[in-house]
Amino acid sequence: MVVKNKFPESAAVVVPKRLDSLDGLRFIAITYVVIYHYFSRWSVSDRGYVYPYESQFNTLFTSLGHYGVQLFFVISGFVISISIRRSKSFGDFIVRRMARLWPSFVLCSCITWGVLAVFDSPLQVSPLSFISSLTFIDPEVFRRIFGSQSFQWIDGAYWTLYIEVKFYLLMGFLVLVCRLSILSSIAGLVIVGTFLYAVANLIDGDALDLISKQIFTFPYLAWFGIGVAVYSFSYEKCWRMAMFALASSCVSVMVMDYMRGTVNDTLALFIVFILFVSALKVAAISRFLGSKVVSRVGVASYSLYLLHQNIALALISAGHAWIENDYTWLIYILFVYLVIVLLSLAIYHLYESPLNRYIVNSLRK
Repeated sequence: MVVKNKFPESAAVVVPKRLDSLDGLRFIAITYVVIYHYFSRWSVSDRGYVYPYESQFNTLFTSLGHYGVQLFFVISGFVISISIRRSKSFGDFIVRRMARLWPSFVLCSCITWGVLAVFDSPLQVSPLSFISSLTFIDPEVFRRIFGSQSFQWIDGAYWTLYIEVKFYLLMGFLVLVCRLSILSSIAGLVIVGTFLYAVANLIDGDALDLISKQIFTFPYLAWFGIGVAVYSFSYEKCWRMAMFALASSCVSVMVMDYMRGTVNDTLALFIVFILFVSALKVAAISRFLGSKVVSRVGVASYSLYLLHQNIALALISAGHAWIENDYTWLIYILFVYLVIVLLSLAIYHLYESPLNRYIVNSLRK
């Protein structure tokens, strides 16, 4: 179902309600990130082998699991387009976003800290990490200000929240305060950010590089842009501008890939784009992703993302004393993941969803 909502850039735009297929796609994205974090990310690190099974499960497939994050960014670009349409003002938009992010972030950070305090894990962090984590600010900012390396993310996977929040602020400000269109905002950000990123790499300009990364969220902004463009293709009639925004985002990814001398992001771009569009437009795939089992786990993907890494690695490390072979490890890892999925579902239904509704209704009044 869809509803129509008045908005500055057009007489009437279509705002879709929650899409079950996108919830299912979130579950696919988080599961691939989990595969990466459980089998490849920590196979060898500056802290030594974090996995008791060292690098024996590290393969090409598992090592590419970090591209699940890019899929999350594409989904976020799509969803933020909807959220902005539903918001009456910049303040209303920020209330909606913070009500969605912050309560679960606080709870899951405390749970993660508690588990790491009980289990002997190489990924333990200082209590000062709560300061940087709960403000959604890159710990590097605090390290530079206070000259202490104790500022970290409670869980290293939380770095993506810093990127997400910056994207929300940029888009919300440009669209709801400056009254620019969503498509022109994202296209302009991508073009300017790509230019700064390219020039910074060509002349080794630290200042330009810092601006492109800290303000324009490079090298990730283009992935959000793809989601914004697909939303406009799907629900609005701004096809030319949507095509321009999509082309700008795709070219941006390829330019950055070229400057790094790789093709990994370019290949991932086509796979992620096809998967995302298929989730929306291909009936069989949309039905599968929107099925009760897949989509109902997907709705809890935020809590699942916040809990999935450090807690699981602590539990996996605890199993080294009695697990002896690869098959037992795989069964045990699957069991750990299922436990975290169930915990995430409980948090979503008993805490995140009702608290989100309460905060939005209270603060909007």
